[in-house]
Amino acid sequence: MTRRLLALSKFNNETKRLLCVPCIVRRNISFVSAVQSKYLSFNKICTTTTTTLSNYKTYRNVWTNGLISTIDSSSNITREASSVDSRHPLHSLTPKEITQAASVVKDRFQNNPCLRFVAITLLENNHRTNPNSNGSNCIRAAEVLVLNTQTGIATEVIVNLLNSSILKYVDLPPGTQPMLTPDDCFLAENIVKQSKEVQTVLMERYGITDVNTQVAADPWSVHLADDYDRAMTRPALDDPNIRHLPCRRLVQTFLYQRTIWEGEELQLADNHYAHPIDVVPVVDLNTQSVVKIDGLDRVPPPKVPQLSVNYHRSLIQTNSYLQTKWRHNALSALNITQPDGPSFTITDNNCVTWQNWSLRVGFNYREGLVLHDVTFDGRQVLKRASLVEMAVPVSIFLPKGARS
Repeated sequence: MTRRLLALSKFNNETKRLLCVPCIVRRNISFVSAVQSKYLSFNKICTTTTTTLSNYKTYRNVWTNGLISTIDSSSNITREASSVDSRHPLHSLTPKEITQAASVVKDRFQNNPCLRFVAITLLENNHRTNPNSNGSNCIRAAEVLVLNTQTGIATEVIVNLLNSSILKYVDLPPGTQPMLTPDDCFLAENIVKQSKEVQTVLMERYGITDVNTQVAADPWSVHLADDYDRAMTRPALDDPNIRHLPCRRLVQTFLYQRTIWEGEELQLADNHYAHPIDVVPVVDLNTQSVVKIDGLDRVPPPKVPQLSVNYHRSLIQTNSYLQTKWRHNALSALNITQPDGPSFTITDNNCVTWQNWSLRVGFNYREGLVLHDVTFDGRQVLKRASLVEMAVPVSIFLPKGARS
């Protein structure tokens, strides 16, 4: 499933990237925050909205799938066995290990500028396939997922962190699409706003003259609800100009009109969701082009709703039907404290003990929070627990409704 991203257009770039962490990972659980603050590992940097932007900025281009070139190729990476072999296989990847894995993959692809990192995560399989192992005979490895935008091929690479060798290298079938990343979403919005075709449509149908300040574009996955959508992922083989291109990486973008306010802060604070624009451009990230624009068959075009529906305290006085004054009966302060400190302890990187319970805390890009080796009073309760899937039925997956 594709996790829904937040309103990307509403925030500045660094805040956008922070808010794009899947919602299950962003739940601010106390022991998660404690693990994060005590052991500064890469996975934990991306777990909670209390993370500082400066720390997040340092590592975001790996976890949030930035261009491979954003990883410093000049970094001195120690590729010899060190303390890696003494770590438990479920220890979180460190920033150094993430950089190491990325460097190995870059070397394998000969620093191809068309390569994008989708994810770098800890490989758990060695531990899970040896249920009686204490980790001493398990290889510590990273699983790396990359996409070559030149060929459209996604590749899974397993990197041995002990000696920087590649244990597994698999090209996925053509057309296989990894998850959309935050940088994919920024790119989709940029493609839409730079498109002359989109600019012309918005001007002629809605009188919008400046797409950069008057339009917000929310990127969504394309549902592939019918044969037409599925065929859209493949270049037209009968067109010699594009048949050599890779399989398309499609994103549909829902457009909203921003009300013009004085000042950038108010402009970004405007609730643009109150002003939906009734056309949906579909873009190809690989060729960075607009493939089609849905909704042009509606003539005359539906009018964009102009009622003011805002929640920012500086704009509520403009509301058409919601409250127009900030609440005067503010709630009393609620303070939750632990004067003697927490009741749990954290040892060995990510092992949490509390009230006869013991467990290891982990995270990955697909599931978010993962619990390992949960025991009570020394008795095993479960080996691994996570929320594998979460479905949010917001958009319609049926034909003629997939763009609504």
